[in-house]
Amino acid sequence: VLNKPLIKIKKSAAEKANTVENFTVRINLSSQHSGPLNVRVADGAAEWQLDGFTGEKELVYDTMFDSVGQKILNASVASYTFMNKTYNVSSNTVVVDVIETNWASLKKLVSNSDVKYGAEIDVTLLLKNELGSPLAAKITDNSKLWNVEVAAGEEKSVSYKLKINDSQLGAAYAELAFNGRTYNVTSEPVQLN
Repeated sequence: VLNKPLIKIKKSAAEKANTVENFTVRINLSSQHSGPLNVRVADGAAEWQLDGFTGEKELVYDTMFDSVGQKILNASVASYTFMNKTYNVSSNTVVVDVIETNWASLKKLVSNSDVKYGAEIDVTLLLKNELGSPLAAKITDNSKLWNVEVAAGEEKSVSYKLKINDSQLGAAYAELAFNGRTYNVTSEPVQLN
């Protein structure tokens, strides 16, 4: 019987994640044995088979949670056979604080808010990507439509001319797509003097 495991296993992930983007989970293995071992690692539904494992190895995968709150990533388990006996070694568990995140923000600006009925103004819509990944977006305002790609952290603007026929300009809308999901963001309306 072994007094000390021949494999050490440690699991890590970001302390904070959001409900939109994947985050990376890392499983680090190190062999405490001089010879090769056949090791099977299980982590939830993911499994790896490492035949002839020696030294150190990092296993990596991406995942995400759809709901907010503290989430526990259960321990990973490394199984190996030594001297005709199977041993299981568990990693630590990891707690990830999953927070809600804004995908983007949308602002509506006008060149002059002190205008008379019938005057023409420039309207600019500013879409800022708040994610760490690019987004595809459809921006709509006053029956106009723009399809734009917005890089991570980028702010994209679109502009058009509008003849004033009301004292308030309604909100603009953007429909965003990321990882097969959609999200809608709305600007504030603009009050004209």
